[in-house]
Amino acid sequence: MSIEPFLNRIHQGDCITGMQGLPAESVDLVFADPPFNIGYDYDEYDDRLDEEKYLGWRESWMREVHRVLKTEGTFW
Repeated sequence: MSIEPFLNRIHQGDCITGMQGLPAESVDLVFADPPFNIGYDYDEYDDRLDEEKYLGWRESWMREVHRVLKTEGTFW
């Protein structure tokens, strides 16, 4: 799988699904500002999940970050 189709484009969608489409160790930088489950009023996201569900969701996207990030990459 090549990273080329993903370069120089804006991608909108679910971050986990999007990262699953990327090759492993293909990303130089990941910047994340996720919901912190503190009850903030988002349009489409429930920021009041029970702790187990929230931690599971957080682990899912962090696992994908780890997979796609290059060894010398940076995660902010």
